[in-house]
Amino acid sequence: MSRKPEVSIAALDEDYAIHIKDALLKAIFSPGDNPLPADILQERSLARYHESWGREGDFGFAAVLEASGAVVGVCWCRLLSGDNKGYGHVNDATPELSIAVWESFRDRGIGAMLLDRIIGEARSRGYEGLSLSVQSGNRSVSLYERKGFKTVGNVDDAYTMYLDLS
Repeated sequence: MSRKPEVSIAALDEDYAIHIKDALLKAIFSPGDNPLPADILQERSLARYHESWGREGDFGFAAVLEASGAVVGVCWCRLLSGDNKGYGHVNDATPELSIAVWESFRDRGIGAMLLDRIIGEARSRGYEGLSLSVQSGNRSVSLYERKGFKTVGNVDDAYTMYLDLS
């Protein structure tokens, strides 16, 4: 494991929100060495996670290297309901969480830092829970479990996980 970089966690404002698409592409679990094409993010099932960021109820954080200001991870939540339900939908009142840490910065605690911040923010906003969807083979499942997420569904080899904040 490499030396832990000095990272700060910043609110996902318009300066950092430009990284959401890149983060979503990194967050989509693709086993093997074949990267997914960027145009996959235009599919309606994925566009709902990034388009029109900053609407009411959107919140998130970026992990930023203190030395350079480079973004190395992003975690964000959005309410997705009605015809716009996402993969991790539990109910219309639960925000769906998405997270990605850039590959060369994984295994350094950055994902845990981002999750801690977003969980705290969700609590402060009065949400009763958070949900997410993750492929069963994704090693991040163990991180979500350590943070208290429980599997509440399984569709097409993907877990729907829920964290009770009440």
